[in-house]
Amino acid sequence: VISKNIYPLVNLIFTLTLPAACQCTTPQVNISLKKTLKEATVLYTTQHITIYAETSLGNCNESFNFKWEIAKASDKSSDFRRFVVYGEPFNNKTGKLQLKGREFGEGYLYIRCVAFIIAPSGDDRVETYDYGYVRVVYPSLVAQIAGSSAAIKGNGSVKLDASGSYDPNARLKNSSGLSFSWYCKRVDGDIMKECCYGHHSGKLSSNKSFIEVDVDSMDGNQTYHFEVVVTKDRRVSRAIHALAVFPPYVISLR
Repeated sequence: VISKNIYPLVNLIFTLTLPAACQCTTPQVNISLKKTLKEATVLYTTQHITIYAETSLGNCNESFNFKWEIAKASDKSSDFRRFVVYGEPFNNKTGKLQLKGREFGEGYLYIRCVAFIIAPSGDDRVETYDYGYVRVVYPSLVAQIAGSSAAIKGNGSVKLDASGSYDPNARLKNSSGLSFSWYCKRVDGDIMKECCYGHHSGKLSSNKSFIEVDVDSMDGNQTYHFEVVVTKDRRVSRAIHALAVFPPYVISLR
């Protein structure tokens, strides 16, 4: 049994042996990131973002130092790798983290901001942290078709060219590394017909970045929609081009 008279002495010893920094009330830090993978902030590999830490010092007058730590995981797995420290952890007074999506590639980032106040002795510190998730993704492929929007039967073929399509994440903005599939539908009023000048399924045989359209085998006074599907890794983008086909002009003499 401890005598009540001992309590003041215990409290006095406890107070005197605590580091000076621990006399502060607990500081707080908040970063504007969501706490679940489902709500993770999306960062494209072609983008940069800046994450800020908002802090409350409590009753301490010392300024914060910040340390940013990042662990990465594949978007196919929930297993995160070890933390990597970004920036200068003992010389970061701004509470700001700048991220370049290209540095990471696709996946999830677990980001933790540790804010701390170093005690005058340099040995002890008051520390707090906040965390959140960022999902890094590749940008959508850009699919586009160039070519005439009108053609007359009897004037030969028309070239539709999708070689201007590109991957914004690639260093060279060209069609290198892309795969192409072509489809055609005939517009009959408000209805799209899968049958398209002999191609009953609507899928054309070409897998190149361009096609030569045989206008002479198409029906006049009809509009055809040509679609190119561009793929790379898991990304898929589409572009549609409308081509109106007219019958040949008939000149009559009276």
